[in-house]
Amino acid sequence: GAWKDRVLTWTEHALDFLEKKVGPFGYPQISIVDVPSSYGMEYPMLVMNGRAREGLVMHEVAHNYFYGLLGNDERAEPWLDEGFATFLTTWYMEERYGPYGKTAGWNWYQKITPQYGLWEGLRHNVIELYRKGYGERVAKRAEEYDNSYRAHVHQKSALFINGIRYVTGDEDFIAILNNYYDTRKFQHVDDESLRLACEQWAKVDLSRQFEQWLHTRKTCDYSLEEVK
Repeated sequence: GAWKDRVLTWTEHALDFLEKKVGPFGYPQISIVDVPSSYGMEYPMLVMNGRAREGLVMHEVAHNYFYGLLGNDERAEPWLDEGFATFLTTWYMEERYGPYGKTAGWNWYQKITPQYGLWEGLRHNVIELYRKGYGERVAKRAEEYDNSYRAHVHQKSALFINGIRYVTGDEDFIAILNNYYDTRKFQHVDDESLRLACEQWAKVDLSRQFEQWLHTRKTCDYSLEEVK
C-alpha cells in the first residue's frame, strides 16, 4: 500500500524541493524500486529502497545530484555526497513538517517527553562522539574511519553545510548551491570546488573554516568573559 500510494508522491515532492534549492534535474527520468533490504542504494536515475519511507526516498534521490550530477569520488571524499544528501533530507523534512520532522509516527512516550529536533538530533550524535573521545576528521577516505563513519560523514558534514546556510541565510545559500550546480554539474568535484563556490558569494577566503571543520578534530571553545 505504501509503495503504491505514497512513494510516487514523495518522489515528486523530493524532485520539486531539489529543483528549487539546487537546480533543474539533469537526467531524463528516475525510477524508485522496492528491493529486499532495509536500506537504500542509489545510482543515476535509479533508487533501490528497502523501505517505503519519505526521508529515505529524499536521501537517495538527493544522491542523484550529489554524487550523480556533481561527481565527487565517493571513496576518497564520501562527505561531499553523504553530507549533502543528509543535509538536504533534514532541510526537506524541516520545511515540510516543522522542526521535529514527521511526528505522526511517534509513540506515546515520545509524545509526552522532550524530544530532539531534527538538527539538534544530529548535533547530539556528533557531540556525544567527541565528548567520549571518538571524534575524527570529516574529510578523509571512507576506509580510514575507526569510529562512526555515519556520525562523521553523514551528520557532522551535514551540520557543516547547514552552518554555511545559517551564516548566509536561505536566499543566498540557495544562490551558492545554484552556482555550484550550474558551473560544475556533470564534472568531477572536490571540497575545493565547493569552497570556491562559497567564496564567490562571500568574497572572502574560507580556507580556514573548511580546514578546521573538515580536516581537523578541533572544536570551538567558547567562554563568557563579560556581561553588560
